[in-house]
Amino acid sequence: YANPNFDEQYEEVETSILSLGYVKNIGNFTIKPRIYWRRNNDNYFFVRNNPEIYQNDHTTNVGAIEINSNWRNKLGQTGLGIEFRRETIHGDWVRGGNPSKSNLDGFYRNSFGMFMEHQFKYGKLDVTPGVFISHYSDFGWNAFPGVDVGFLLRPDFRIYTNLGKSYRTPTFYDMYYKSPVEEGNPDLKPEEAITFEIGGRYIKNPLSIEFNWFYQDATDLIDWVGIPVTDSTYLWKSANISQIKRNGIEIA
Repeated sequence: YANPNFDEQYEEVETSILSLGYVKNIGNFTIKPRIYWRRNNDNYFFVRNNPEIYQNDHTTNVGAIEINSNWRNKLGQTGLGIEFRRETIHGDWVRGGNPSKSNLDGFYRNSFGMFMEHQFKYGKLDVTPGVFISHYSDFGWNAFPGVDVGFLLRPDFRIYTNLGKSYRTPTFYDMYYKSPVEEGNPDLKPEEAITFEIGGRYIKNPLSIEFNWFYQDATDLIDWVGIPVTDSTYLWKSANISQIKRNGIEIA
């Protein structure tokens, strides 16, 4: 986070997760409601043995309720789901011996999402188109379509390909944090990406092998850019990087 000469920095991160779910089968219909909560605390000391110089202590909470369902019918399987989620952040900091609320304290975000997908099966071929629609209280509506196609070459080996759009909202830290060497950007836009993947999966107890090649075209990626202030110091600002294209191979 700082000049390499400052080598007494220290950080602790603690994460707690609680989830409660239920599954109910009614004939060809399955419903799965779930509630969950995730708490994350991040405590950073600029000088470990002297926290009054500079310290950040932030806690984020994410609470959500979701209902997913699956209907098995003559045309295949239909999946439907909805989710409501609330994210909050609270924090304190110390600057030069002066404790106060941090400039991230009190921000929050609500989001609502719903998805629909259907799997069509034609012998050994399966095709699953779907769409996820979401609304963020600070970014509005967006839709993420996708499609997955698979073919069962043999009972233990399936090849597949998929194409879809993804989306990531900037964090509160990306947008609003400010320090002597960092400056968030409240005008950040969410990241967006189109991803294509093709691969195969072999499963025969006790062995499982999966391999794939992927290609991603991403726009408005969020990263921190160093702007020189002096020959040895930088001001780091968050920004949307215009475009990144990448591809790779995964083997598991």
